[in-house]
Amino acid sequence: MSALQFLLLEANLPNAEVVQATLMEGGINCELLRVETRADFIRTLETDEIDLILADYALSSFDGIAALTIARRLRPDTPFIFISASLGEELAIAAIQQGATDYVLKQRLGRLVPSVERALRKVPELDKNTIKRKQAEVAVELELKDMRLLHELSARLLTEGDIQTLYQEIMAAAIALTRADAGTVQILDEATQELVLLATQGFERNMTEYFYRVNADSNTPCGMALKNSDRTFIDFDVPKSEDLDGSMQRHVEAGYLSAQSTPLITRSGKPIGMVSTHWREHHRPSDHQLRFLDLLARQAADLIEQRQAQAALRESEEKYRSLFNSIDEGFYLAEVIWDDAGKAVDISYLDENLVAMQIVGQSLKGRLMSEIDPNYEQYWRDTFGYTAKTGEAQRLEQYAKPNDMWFGFYVFKPEGVTDDRTIAVIFQNITDRKRREANFAFLASIANDLSRLSSADEIMQTIGAKLCEYLKLATVNFLDVDESRDELAVCYFWTRTDALSLLGTYRTKDYLNEEFVRVSRAGEMTIVGDTQTDWRTDARSYAALEVGSFVSIPFHRNGEWKFLLALSDPQPRDWRDDETELLQEFSNRIFPRLERARAEDALRESEAKYRSLFESINDGFCIVEMIFDENEKPIDYRFMQISPSFERQTGLVNAQGLRMRELAPDHEEYWFEIYGNVALTGQSTRFENRAEHLDRWFDIYAFPVGEPEKRQVAIVFNDISDHKQAEENRIRLIREQAAREEERQKAEALAELDRAKTVFFSNVSHEFRTPLTLILSPLEEALSSLSEQNQTGNGRMDGTRLHSPVHLKTQLQLAHRNGLRLLKLVNTLLDFSRIEADRTQANYEPTDLSTYTAELASVFRSAIENTNLQLVVDCPPLPSPIYIDREMWEKIVLNLLSNALKFTFEGIISVSLKPKANTVELIVSDTGIGIAASELPHLFERFYQVKGGKGRSYEGSGIGLSLVQELVKQHGGVIALTSVVDEGTTFTVSIPTGIAHLPAEQIGVASILVSTAVTANAFVEEAWGWLPEQEEGGRGQGELPLTKAQNFKLKARRFTLKAQNFKLKARRFKFQTSRGRVFS
Repeated sequence: MSALQFLLLEANLPNAEVVQATLMEGGINCELLRVETRADFIRTLETDEIDLILADYALSSFDGIAALTIARRLRPDTPFIFISASLGEELAIAAIQQGATDYVLKQRLGRLVPSVERALRKVPELDKNTIKRKQAEVAVELELKDMRLLHELSARLLTEGDIQTLYQEIMAAAIALTRADAGTVQILDEATQELVLLATQGFERNMTEYFYRVNADSNTPCGMALKNSDRTFIDFDVPKSEDLDGSMQRHVEAGYLSAQSTPLITRSGKPIGMVSTHWREHHRPSDHQLRFLDLLARQAADLIEQRQAQAALRESEEKYRSLFNSIDEGFYLAEVIWDDAGKAVDISYLDENLVAMQIVGQSLKGRLMSEIDPNYEQYWRDTFGYTAKTGEAQRLEQYAKPNDMWFGFYVFKPEGVTDDRTIAVIFQNITDRKRREANFAFLASIANDLSRLSSADEIMQTIGAKLCEYLKLATVNFLDVDESRDELAVCYFWTRTDALSLLGTYRTKDYLNEEFVRVSRAGEMTIVGDTQTDWRTDARSYAALEVGSFVSIPFHRNGEWKFLLALSDPQPRDWRDDETELLQEFSNRIFPRLERARAEDALRESEAKYRSLFESINDGFCIVEMIFDENEKPIDYRFMQISPSFERQTGLVNAQGLRMRELAPDHEEYWFEIYGNVALTGQSTRFENRAEHLDRWFDIYAFPVGEPEKRQVAIVFNDISDHKQAEENRIRLIREQAAREEERQKAEALAELDRAKTVFFSNVSHEFRTPLTLILSPLEEALSSLSEQNQTGNGRMDGTRLHSPVHLKTQLQLAHRNGLRLLKLVNTLLDFSRIEADRTQANYEPTDLSTYTAELASVFRSAIENTNLQLVVDCPPLPSPIYIDREMWEKIVLNLLSNALKFTFEGIISVSLKPKANTVELIVSDTGIGIAASELPHLFERFYQVKGGKGRSYEGSGIGLSLVQELVKQHGGVIALTSVVDEGTTFTVSIPTGIAHLPAEQIGVASILVSTAVTANAFVEEAWGWLPEQEEGGRGQGELPLTKAQNFKLKARRFTLKAQNFKLKARRFKFQTSRGRVFS
């Protein structure tokens, strides 16, 4: 016999050799053709005669299922057997379902020869029944294996006392059930709301440390699963954009590509943790595996919760016992008693908890159901018996007549119990919920009845009968209340045939005491369980009416108690909460309906009277029938009924029966849209609108009438054209008044501006005139002196001071000083003008602000100290250069210092520079006269000057501080001040660091400092001008000749000022060394 041709799809040569050796040892005469790739596999199938195909499931180039698909297409009759080391039961079933003949695990290669022999015997046709049987066998084997796993695990866990071992067992079982490569168990730490990793398998230490604690609210798979109480699946090889914290990549680096996370949720619905399993390949567990995993999770959650409770019990047994007895679920352990025919005939209660006794009101332990009450339905014995015999748990809801209660219960066989008698029951009293559900259903049926009943008597007879039957009542009565006459009148009622009718009128005080009346007036329900013992009722009166208990519910109209709904029982009654809630809701529904029905009855009875009223009303009234096109768009309406006042209000004559388009073809579309919407939606509307065609304004109320399909709308309207005209007149008058007021305010503003300008020009004129006078006077005197010298002879001295060279020099210095003062004033005005016109040309350069500010402050030192004041400069180095416009900064510092000197007569003037977060602060403080609080809000206003302030000079334009504020704003900063009268003033300038706040085109580079001696001298010279003449060493015209001491003092001051200017220039040119770069 020739050798058989076998095709082996196997990438691993040693594995192929083992397969060939196994076949030879088993006596299989075959030639084994080995291929590795998809192309070779297809080519061999197309060209060679193949008797049998053997294939590895996991291939590098393509998977085994793809190979099976190809083989079934090219060689449908050729047997196909999988040989794999990783093929699990689920995958094996899937492979057989898709046409594989058999599968053999490499670990059990001894099965290969029998499998090949069976496959060859079945050629050319494989019976479908055999395939189904094999699939079933695999499924059954898998089911039994997993059930054994869970059963054995249950047995171990029930006796396991170490909770850490419990975690490890749960994790190992999860890995086994899902055929996973690794797994974890995480438990929720309720204090921190974190998932704590307490058991792992298959992970290195770095992974367990990284994921030891995970935020339970995070968007990780575990966090989402716990949050949603639902399992999550995830693949870790995702793009970086989806892996923001890198946790996915950590799994990939650890060798895992897929995972699932199943929340551990207790029977009470409380999430306590997470069990996760991981695979090294992309994988999703089968439904079978997930079902068993869910069983494990539920069992694990209960066991973990139990162990946690036991641990807590060991720590505080009394606390645990109190907690156990406070849970709202009862528990019974019971046995089913069977007769000889296998029918459940009784139940024996073996054990119970405290809650069970509280729910049923007695202890059932050690008693039979038949002894407790023989009237228990057979349902209970059959239900408990079914679970005892089959082991199938049941969750049900059932009414127990002997207890008059509804129970929601879960009956199951305890773990480890194998007999057909023992069951456990967990139950709750759900009577309240069931009663409320029944009440809702009853109210729904009442609502249906109310929608079809019309008259009040019909409503009371039908609805009253239903309510009394539902609640087992004797009467239901609807009463009119007339407090002015102290009367209650039963006007509508329903009475059971065996009960006494209460129709009639009663005096209120005979049946209701003051407390009852007070409560009813407040709109509150009154509940009386026994009229013979309740202090609010007259026992004799109610006995005569055969009313043993009742509930009354008041109804108010316009804030007054007008009606009463009373429901009674001839016997005393303990009214339940659900009953009174039902009655309250019943009253909320029936009161408005009864009132409307009564109104409709009254309307029908007096239609003629109301018709007369309708005819006489002043408002216009009509009923229109809306006309729609095929698209349900309103296009017209027909007047069905009109009132006599209709023609007077609209000017339309003989409109009844006609369409609006006939009467007014150009009538606006919005009228049709508004009325059409009322007809379609049934929603009324009130509005005001103008009818251009009728040249009138109308106030309109439109509402639907009649049956909805008739699409009729009632319209009540009033011509308000005169009112609208008057309103427009009022609006016009208001607008005219507003315009006049606006003009008045503008005039006041212009007057204020004119006043400010007048003050400003007055101040500026004085400011210009004073230095000009002090410039011209010395110059005229000097010219006169020179002229006299020319007349008396060159160099002739007549011994007078007028012709002294020293005196001429003094006069010229005086002119120079006032020229500087004039220059400062002009520059200030120009600066302010440029800022106002937004024409500033700033150049922000990186500057060592500490040194620069200290240099500027030192210019004033001589003048300040000459007044017996102390100048304190505290400008420590800053961490980095600050970008400023140096000219602006100079004016800020010098203005503030000048202001401080002007108003400080003793004490200290301080200048400091402090770095803050993202800003730097310049602080200029003095111990001067201070500023009144009322003046502070106006201090930075242009042209503003403090009134009555004592200073070294009364000169000023009133724009110095306003200019400083604008210069600070140019730097993106702010200026603030604090001041206390007679204590001093502090100005704080804060500017940002960096350049983000500055215009890019105005940012410059570091440059050498340029001398600003002229600007500084102008401020200093002005300050010297404020000092007394004795401090000046002789400044005025016509002053006495200087003494030697005075002359020396003047020369020393001039020398000091020149030395300061020289020093400032020198430092600015040398200031290039800090941090190895030029600062400016």
